[in-house]
Amino acid sequence: MGPDDPIAGLHWWAHRVRLADKARRLCASPFLSVRLEDLATQGEQSHWAAALADHVGVPVEEMEAAMATFSPDVVKSGGWRESIRARRQARIDATYRDLWIELRDEGVEGLPAAPDQAG
Repeated sequence: MGPDDPIAGLHWWAHRVRLADKARRLCASPFLSVRLEDLATQGEQSHWAAALADHVGVPVEEMEAAMATFSPDVVKSGGWRESIRARRQARIDATYRDLWIELRDEGVEGLPAAPDQAG
């Protein structure tokens, strides 16, 4: 898995996003971008199970079974903020914003929420 430090983790994440974007550009077929949080949202699970199953060519029931492990309790967005000081949060947010802008300016597609919409 990735680093334990949030700042190092963001740089690790940006590197992996760049690699995924390069791989996507090599593929002849269209790609499907999904936020992990969307897979855990109760009202969205059936929609994404059908979309993903269709995209990869598996039965919907198989995809639903695979997604059964996703839940809002397991996939938390922003829960890390509760355990660190505001100044550290601001540094992490600034790093995310800077990396997100770099990725966007490089033409990377399928990015997560813009920095002003994250967190």
